[in-house]
Amino acid sequence: MATVYIAPTAQGSADGTSEANAYAYSSLSTAETAAGSGGTILFTDGSYSSLGSQTWDASGVTYKSLNKQGASIDGAVADGSAASLITLNDVTVQDFEFID
Repeated sequence: MATVYIAPTAQGSADGTSEANAYAYSSLSTAETAAGSGGTILFTDGSYSSLGSQTWDASGVTYKSLNKQGASIDGAVADGSAASLITLNDVTVQDFEFID
């Protein structure tokens, strides 16, 4: 169980150990593994465009915006095409802003 950080794009060493060294959102599965069951993934402030259909389902992981509504999940795909799908399965999600 650990707390790891994620950002829209990789920061610093991109090892997830701090806000300054956050994983890139495209490395969400790596962040989920690093957090482990009972861990937390803290999303730094910014806009997170979906990477196509995606599932957040790491068992026992809490997905949380570092600052209340600082992390925005944008329904548009990163290339601006039609909206995509994020599926949340048996996880805790806190303090995000979801926009269409």
